[in-house]
Amino acid sequence: MRLVRPAVALALAGLTASAGVSLAADAPKSSSRSKTLYLSQEGCGTTAQPGRLELKPLADSADGCGTIGGLPMEEVFAQGGAASGDDYTSTKKLVPFVLEGSKKVTGQVAAMSWVGAGGAGEVVWDVSLRGTTLAGKSVVIGSTTASTTVAGADEVVLAPFEIAVPSSAAGQTFKSFVLNVVQHGANLGYSAKKLSGDSYVVIPARPRR
Repeated sequence: MRLVRPAVALALAGLTASAGVSLAADAPKSSSRSKTLYLSQEGCGTTAQPGRLELKPLADSADGCGTIGGLPMEEVFAQGGAASGDDYTSTKKLVPFVLEGSKKVTGQVAAMSWVGAGGAGEVVWDVSLRGTTLAGKSVVIGSTTASTTVAGADEVVLAPFEIAVPSSAAGQTFKSFVLNVVQHGANLGYSAKKLSGDSYVVIPARPRR
């Protein structure tokens, strides 16, 4: 069961300085050569709305939603092949545009401490991107895994990712994209999502002529 973390942070004892935590990277601005889309979602648990890819970050977007107590239940599901993750779908106003094949899809994913006071272990994100062309064809663009190892009191941990654009997708005009993210890992504390501008995807676009 996923619920929002408690407002009052609980102390985690015996943790040292963080290790292997990536520094936050500011998302690049959208341009004629790329489109930056922020992972956004409203609500939590049974009230969660469908995830979206937006041009601007949604403040307090599902931040803190995770497994009660920060337990690594998603890792159990992932190991058993039952982790489906969360879909984030682009809205109609963001597309269409032609996908550039000479550059990679890049981005950043983030997690936050469910108790607000850190945790320990490995945080893993399985990221996959697919799109639908103007002709209605579904195209798998690619997938990757990002991870970071944590042992400290950081409230937020981050990891960059990149996906090469296959020849089957390069040059095609897409009307929608779906980014799927499975957040798991053998860790204690970092089960909660962190969106609100910290999780985003940058999709390379071929300039219109």
